[in-house]
Amino acid sequence: MRANSRLVKAFIYSILTVMCLLLLGLVGSIALPNQFHQALNFIESKTLLLTSDIDEPAPVAAPVPPIALPAVRNLTFELLDHTVRIKVGNSSATGVIIWRGQSPTTNLFHTLIITNSHAMQGQTEAEIDTFIYIERKTIACITSFSGSLVQKSDELDLALLEVRSPAPFGTPAELISLQELEAVSLNDSILVCGCSLGKPPFITQGSLAIYDDSHHLITSFSIFGNSGGGAYITSGKLFAIVVGVMAVEIGNGKDNIVIPEPNLTQAIPR
Repeated sequence: MRANSRLVKAFIYSILTVMCLLLLGLVGSIALPNQFHQALNFIESKTLLLTSDIDEPAPVAAPVPPIALPAVRNLTFELLDHTVRIKVGNSSATGVIIWRGQSPTTNLFHTLIITNSHAMQGQTEAEIDTFIYIERKTIACITSFSGSLVQKSDELDLALLEVRSPAPFGTPAELISLQELEAVSLNDSILVCGCSLGKPPFITQGSLAIYDDSHHLITSFSIFGNSGGGAYITSGKLFAIVVGVMAVEIGNGKDNIVIPEPNLTQAIPR
């Protein structure tokens, strides 16, 4: 086996390992369905077959690389692109795209979305809406897909949905690393992206007010419908999932006014 073939194998094995760890970590101790393991085993077997006959190419003169201009990054639209609206019956919530891959047999794209267990209201199917923007301000179109429940944890109030589509949509969010998580401290700026009141996603900004091993309180202003939305550190890494809106109720008992308070978020299990 040539050296190049071994490097290809090692690279692909590392991708498969990260995929497995990500999927397992997101649902805690819940086992993933057998079809995911079968799909990974199938990809691995095909990878071994494809890389077994790869020969190391003859050396060629390296071209002079062009001068690379720094890419203009727009964090707002990165977060919007991670976010989907979830509809179950007459209710709506938010979801975050966290993984996508393509089936080697059907060529369909498999997209995994994390949201709240309570957002599914005991159902196993949901409508998933995605948004495309023009001129960085206007929604050009809304595309809907059917999402199926893969796993859920009522204890953590988290659910994992899968969408199978002929073309990819959105972009997966990047999970905060353990090193970055250790560096997070109280009063750090946090961005929350969600589909409040069933509207297209928008971003609110606040700070980390309370931090513990499972739940965090973030002071960004929120309206009902943010459940399942992502909370991000300022680098754009996914920090936690919104699981509830703290609220106070004022009034005379008849015409009560509910004032939304900070977001209560669930730490993503490792």
